[in-house]
Amino acid sequence: LAEAIDSFTNLQNRLIAVGTSANDLSAVYEKLRGVALETHSDLATTIGLYSRLEVGFRTLGYTQNESIAFTRQLSEAVKLSGASSQEAKYAIQDLAHGIAAGTINGRELNGILREMPSLAKLIATAFGVQVGQLKHMATEGKLTADGLIQGFAKLDKDLGGQFGRRVSNIKDALVD
Repeated sequence: LAEAIDSFTNLQNRLIAVGTSANDLSAVYEKLRGVALETHSDLATTIGLYSRLEVGFRTLGYTQNESIAFTRQLSEAVKLSGASSQEAKYAIQDLAHGIAAGTINGRELNGILREMPSLAKLIATAFGVQVGQLKHMATEGKLTADGLIQGFAKLDKDLGGQFGRRVSNIKDALVD
């Protein structure tokens, strides 16, 4: 029981650490819990993803709800990719760095291409280009966080549709 309480407290502290107010804490926690359930993801992983993205989103002027929506989209993309948790972790780390900086640079893009090529394909689709053009865009500083976030918002229905057609595995059932 003590371990479960500590785990819950640690998740809440992670949300507080990225600027979630005491008034919003339970609402944000419940929304992220919903994202975890919808995407058959572990709650701690979902909150970890959100906390990596939230600072960058806030810096760029996006709302908490937009950050939560992007967290859901990225969780769906990870599940669709079939990437291991380690591959996804590194790719998301690079993506989060790019969002926080305002642009995805060449090093971050290389990490995404190496660890999670399907995410790179989604990024290319979000920008309306081929994957091969991403490196040139990164070099020119054109892989902006704003462009990425707005592009992902346009892909939301398509991504959700693909996710809805995905065949669940045993691990998904265990997470639920």
